[in-house]
Amino acid sequence: MTLPARQNESGDIAPSEPAAGDVGTSFATAKQVAELIRDVIRQQKLAVRIQGRDYVRCEGWTALGALMGLMPREVEVRRTETPQGYEAVVEVVRVADGRVLSRASAICARDEPQWRDRPEYAVRSMAVTRATSKAFRLVYSWVMALAGYEPTPAEEMVDVVTVQPAANSKDDSDMGKRRGKKPTPQKQLADEIVRVVEKAYPEVKGDKKKLQELCRGLAKIYCGTPDVRTLSDARAKEVLENVRDLSPDAVRLHLEVPF
Repeated sequence: MTLPARQNESGDIAPSEPAAGDVGTSFATAKQVAELIRDVIRQQKLAVRIQGRDYVRCEGWTALGALMGLMPREVEVRRTETPQGYEAVVEVVRVADGRVLSRASAICARDEPQWRDRPEYAVRSMAVTRATSKAFRLVYSWVMALAGYEPTPAEEMVDVVTVQPAANSKDDSDMGKRRGKKPTPQKQLADEIVRVVEKAYPEVKGDKKKLQELCRGLAKIYCGTPDVRTLSDARAKEVLENVRDLSPDAVRLHLEVPF
C-alpha cells in the first residue's frame, strides 16, 4: 500500500492520492495494518499520553514503516545558528527498490527549555528523530489515526512546563511520615524516577544538574511531560508500575546516554 510521491511547497515529499479504483483495497489493507500496529504500540509502550491523548513515539512510526516495507534514511543534518541547534532531513524509502516515498525536515534547538542544557549529540539526535517521525507521518498519519492514535508524532509535542525532580525526596518523605500522610502518587513516581536513574547512573548522584536532566528525560518518555505533578492519580500509578520494572540497561537505552 504505497503511493506515488509528490513534493509540496516546503520541500517535504508526501504521497499522492490513490486512484479511485484503489481506495477500497487500500482502506481495507490499512485497517488490518492499523490493528496490528495498535497491538505493537500497546505491548511495547511506544506511545505517551499528553493532555488525555495518545501520541506515538518515533519507534512506533518506524515500526509502522517496517510493516509496510519502508525504512528511514538520514539525508542531511546541519547546524543552525538562529535558533542554535540542528536541522535534519530524513527520507522514507521502500526497501524493495529504494524508491523515496516521503521526505521531511525538522529542527531541535536550544531555545526549547528541555534542550537548553543538553549535550550536542542529544540535540542532533532529536532533530533526526523528529524528522524521521514527520517523514513517516506524511505517508501514514491516516493509518495511525485508524489505530486510535493522534496523527502528530510525540516528538513534535513541545513541552511548556518544567520538571522538579525529587532532589530532596528523602526530606519530603520523612516530613510526610511525621505528619502521618502517605505520599501522593505523583510524589511516589518522582521518587521512583530518581531511584532508577541513580541506579543506572551512580556517577551522577552528586551532580544535581545532571540528575535533574536525566530525570526530566525519563519522565518525558513515560509521562509525555517532564512534570509528573500534572498527571492524574490514576496515570501516575500506572506509570509508577512501569518505571519500577526498569532495569539500569533499559533506563540507559531510553535516555540514549553513553555507558
